[in-house]
Amino acid sequence: MKIIGIFTYDFYPIIGGQGRHLIELYHRIYNKNGFLIFSPNTNNLKNHKTLFNFTTKLGENILYSFLLNFKIKRLIKKYNLDIIHLNCGPGGILLLKKPKSKFICTVVHTYYQQQKYIPSQKWKYLLYLLEKRMYKNADKLIAISEDTMKTLISNYEVEPSKIDLIYSGVNINKFRKIDNIKKIKHSLLFVGRLDKRKGINFLLETILLVKKEIPNIKLFIIGCGKMRKKLERFVRDNDIESNVKFLGFIPDSYLLRWYNRCQITIVPSLFEGLGLTVIESLACGTPVIATNVDGIRSIIKHNENGILVEYNNKKELATYVVKLLNNHHLREELSAQGLKTVKEIFNWDKITKQIIELYKK
Repeated sequence: MKIIGIFTYDFYPIIGGQGRHLIELYHRIYNKNGFLIFSPNTNNLKNHKTLFNFTTKLGENILYSFLLNFKIKRLIKKYNLDIIHLNCGPGGILLLKKPKSKFICTVVHTYYQQQKYIPSQKWKYLLYLLEKRMYKNADKLIAISEDTMKTLISNYEVEPSKIDLIYSGVNINKFRKIDNIKKIKHSLLFVGRLDKRKGINFLLETILLVKKEIPNIKLFIIGCGKMRKKLERFVRDNDIESNVKFLGFIPDSYLLRWYNRCQITIVPSLFEGLGLTVIESLACGTPVIATNVDGIRSIIKHNENGILVEYNNKKELATYVVKLLNNHHLREELSAQGLKTVKEIFNWDKITKQIIELYKK
């Protein structure tokens, strides 16, 4: 029987989207014989091995990736790993030397996209070059969105035949439509880290325009981040404290209720690997207005299952927010198509089968 080693920085307890992706796969396949998961996390989950004990969170992901390069050969030998499966992209793993075992990478998004879209992160061009070397060494790549796949082909010079497009999914038992929850009138929801890449400042500036048309507009913000104090100051300075509520971190059980309580979810990101917030909201039957950027446009088709706007175009976003809040029929149409999209494309049963078939090959 083949032994497959899964290597990741983010697993359980979950940090972000990569951790969510892997814990879903864990419950479906990685808790069975033939799989071992290696991460710096400490937990008692079956098949999990804790690598390295860090005393600080600062730069831990880069340190984990760096140290793994020196230990991977011994781990392959110790555990008889036939296949190693690395979870890559920014915050993921960089393996600089090709191991003897078969070698798969799941690519969420890339350092190329980070240094391209975020001016303060131009220095990550160096990491892009190292990442490019790793992907050329890999036996197979899994891209979790069409945009990531296109980036790998055009900017990493990876042969298309070497890439499998396997989306990340949403747990439809955890995120679902609840019919008996009453919607808050004129309500918007934002879920994500409070940083510029997630577009939260762009969204708050847009609320000033929306308020002129809908004075009782409500924006509920779920998430934490370094920009929170600055954003709260913006809210106070612009007298929109009655319109904007910061809810901080909320566990999934309560997040489900917020997706169902709000009329629209706004995802104003600069770019995404895929955009889990988008598919979680669609699974709850709540329509999405999002930016027409990498990752998100792999999910949302404009005026079909959601609305796409240009990043930082406050007037366009405000126009669509007002239009959708004032049109119940359109919200219902987008909700129905969004639920259909999730069931047909972002279904974990389908995704799990695709990954098992890849291992078999």
